Amino acid sequence: MRRSLALVPSPSQVAAESAALISLERASLAAQLDFVREAQGEEMPASRVDVQAQLPAERLASKTAALTVLGLVAGLLVGAAVALVRAARRGTLYSPRRIVMAFDGGEVVAGVAHGFRGARAAPLWQEVRVMLDPAGPVVALLSAGQDTMTLAAGVGLAEEFASTGTTVALLDLGGRLPRHDGGEGVDGVFRVTLDSQEPAFGCRPQDAPSAVAALGERFELVIVLAPPLSGNLVTLHEIFKVAASRVILLRGGDTTQGDAARLRIAERAAPERRVLVLTN
Repeated sequence: MRRSLALVPSPSQVAAESAALISLERASLAAQLDFVREAQGEEMPASRVDVQAQLPAERLASKTAALTVLGLVAGLLVGAAVALVRAARRGTLYSPRRIVMAFDGGEVVAGVAHGFRGARAAPLWQEVRVMLDPAGPVVALLSAGQDTMTLAAGVGLAEEFASTGTTVALLDLGGRLPRHDGGEGVDGVFRVTLDSQEPAFGCRPQDAPSAVAALGERFELVIVLAPPLSGNLVTLHEIFKVAASRVILLRGGDTTQGDAARLRIAERAAPERRVLVLTN
């Protein structure tokens, strides 16, 4: 025990050894600093300019602009892909050939580019009238698109038949037009307001057979503006049974495989005479 305590240095010895080590370290650092100064020949400055700054000869493109363009392109590609997937799921038809095949062909008129009324649309309806000849006392007109397209096409077709001296009436079954006088007519038929030189009427879909019969006593031709293909199949079937011929308006992007299937169901036991009008 006494021998172990004798080996422990005293505080004064520890202090003396520490001071010696510090002095040695300072001397080493001072010597290294003197060596560097002698090698450089002067004291080292904090910084030094080797070349004067100059403006670039050409303007550099911004990375932000490049990233923005890439983001826009990527967004457009993703949006197009999503639209194609949705169209595929809905079975949307775009090309005229696919539309005609889906609706089992038949008489086809294509290339409508100037609307359905007026002098520019006259050749279209002349061709349809010739294809329907003889049209019979009742023609059903319907579409897979917007109601405005059905109304405009109905007026254009009525004007074409009227130009030949045929007395024509339009009958709206889709509730698209306001009543002219607000009162009920005979057999549920009432006048409606429509921008047309030919008289226009309306009725409920279930009253269509009696309405067509009543109007047939006064007019040589009744053009029935049927509900769209997305409407009630029973109503369409009943209309097709009383119509001698049908005109179907189809537009790429608005027509689906489902529309074609519904039309085939509604056309069972209906007359064969039918014209497909492809629009754009």
